[in-house]
Amino acid sequence: MKPIYKNQKSVILTLLFLLIFTSAKSQQWQNITPSEYPYVFGFSFINPNQGWIRAYKELSSNEPERLLYTPDGGQTFDLRYTFDEVGGFMSLQMVDSLNGYGLVIRDDNFFWHTTDGGYTWQDITDTTFMKKYGYVKSGASIYFLNQDTGFIADLRYIYKTTNGGQTWDICYTPPVNTGNSNYLINEIHFYNEKYGWAVCTIPYGYGFGMKTTDGGMNWAICTSTDLP
Repeated sequence: MKPIYKNQKSVILTLLFLLIFTSAKSQQWQNITPSEYPYVFGFSFINPNQGWIRAYKELSSNEPERLLYTPDGGQTFDLRYTFDEVGGFMSLQMVDSLNGYGLVIRDDNFFWHTTDGGYTWQDITDTTFMKKYGYVKSGASIYFLNQDTGFIADLRYIYKTTNGGQTWDICYTPPVNTGNSNYLINEIHFYNEKYGWAVCTIPYGYGFGMKTTDGGMNWAICTSTDLP
């Protein structure tokens, strides 16, 4: 076997350095903000390529929010929806290439559904519980497992639908001694159809977590902090 000389070692070390540098560079984050809409306030991706973003051309009181779609991971964007007046989505979740849900900054019709990829939206606000009792408002949390099964929550109450928001069932959430205020459910996430978690906070107080093991119908506190 021939010995490796000094210049050969230098070549090998240089190649190793280039490989490491290229690998590290390829793992860096890239800015995919569309130049025409530089102010992005939210997004929802269903795979590495297909995604929707909420964006503005400029920050002004009369600038409408736009919903943009990318089919190629942010290389190009197409305009899907423009709000016809001041306002926008508080939250947005697309579950596939056609179906999605959004909470809108409106007082009377704030829960919307799309079945054509975001081109058009239908109001599916259920006033029997979303407005009548004041439990749910436009700043609530939503999470959908698919186009049929999803959750919406706000003041300690979580509701579940299995038919795309046509009807809702109230889930059990544990009572917590919070003084004169209810706890807020800020975020919901599911690992699969059975196991899920919710992040909760008490106004001007502490936070805690809840979990479900039966598809969201019953929730239990899963925090390590002792609650009063």
